[in-house]
Amino acid sequence: MPPDVLDRLRRNSQIGLDREGRWTLDGRAVEHPRVQRLFHQGVRPAADGGGFTLHVGAQWCFIQHLEETAYFIDKARVEGQSVLLTLADGSMETLDLTTLSTRGPEDVYCRLPERGVARFLRDALAALAPWLDEEEEQFGLRLGDRFYPIRAE
Repeated sequence: MPPDVLDRLRRNSQIGLDREGRWTLDGRAVEHPRVQRLFHQGVRPAADGGGFTLHVGAQWCFIQHLEETAYFIDKARVEGQSVLLTLADGSMETLDLTTLSTRGPEDVYCRLPERGVARFLRDALAALAPWLDEEEEQFGLRLGDRFYPIRAE
């Protein structure tokens, strides 16, 4: 395929990712859980620094419609003084508790090393509910005797 045609196809993929971590293709939901996970595993920052790309095998395209962030946290589990995260791609990370932030009354985010901002999905946030607390009018997580504020952006 000529390079200019391939470039045009990659830039007009009609692939989308909404703020709940759901994929779309030509405006239709991608329903199959394995395909969803495969797509989440293929997310990469674009080489030119603008946006994100989706890689599946040797093929790739730009994520055309990105509502918010490209990374999502499906599950969270407190273990002692740490919080372990399971991302939508199936990988696991330890939460850097100093990176918690909120946008609006219900949306919580964190920064992942080597990836960037990730959004907590409902189940992950609900799992942290027993540790949510307020100190000096600041909302945050309390793990043992430590309080980690969730800063507003």
